[in-house]
Amino acid sequence: MPSVGRGEGLMEPDHQLGLPVDGTPSLLTANLASSEDGRLVYAGHNSIYVAESGTARQLKLQEDGNVHRACWVSVSGSEKLVAAAQNSVQIWDADGSLLYLCWALPPPAESFGGAYYASSVAAVSPTESIYVGSSAGDLFVFSSAGDMISYRSTAVAHDSAVTALASNDSTAPSVLVSGSGSGEIKVWDAFSMSTTIQISGSGFGVTSLALCEGFIIAGFETGARWWNTPVHFSRSTAVTHGCHVLCGVRSRPYV
Repeated sequence: MPSVGRGEGLMEPDHQLGLPVDGTPSLLTANLASSEDGRLVYAGHNSIYVAESGTARQLKLQEDGNVHRACWVSVSGSEKLVAAAQNSVQIWDADGSLLYLCWALPPPAESFGGAYYASSVAAVSPTESIYVGSSAGDLFVFSSAGDMISYRSTAVAHDSAVTALASNDSTAPSVLVSGSGSGEIKVWDAFSMSTTIQISGSGFGVTSLALCEGFIIAGFETGARWWNTPVHFSRSTAVTHGCHVLCGVRSRPYV
């Protein structure tokens, strides 16, 4: 196979979109997500933007503050659009036309002294639940029943920020995986919200998590690692250096 130099043999974009950007720091953390039907969402200060067909609609939050994560999750037979923000969690229908829930974050523990915000999002279909992590290490659980979304409970997940969540693997549909700013990873039984596996961190934060056909893949500040089952963790393999974001878990991280 002939070698390809930098910039050679690459596909050119069909067109470029002039979409609005309002200077949020959220856009520096790979905060883009797509829906099943091809829409794009990205986060801004006090807003999220849903882009399709070359235009973007702004959805303004009811609670002021930077959005730290915006994505679609599939639960109760349909997609929901979730924004995890500085002061709130907000959940819409798939196209953002109907706001199901605006939930203000509760005060963190008195011992917490950092910036407080909702940080990461996942959903587990068998439990009909949406899970949102926080920078204080909490995991907020929301119940979904059709068009009804309600807050259910809070679990203390980690001693540091919940930085990544993953769920809905075909081989373990009721498993939820969380990662923290200290590198700790936990596997949860989503029905009982009990921890089944806990892997100590090395001080380097988890930047992303993915589940695929029995594998859990974690990106860290210093590289990546995968485990071959979300239940037993009988084998782990160090992969690479500098893998911060996992985009397509069937491909090996960049080396």
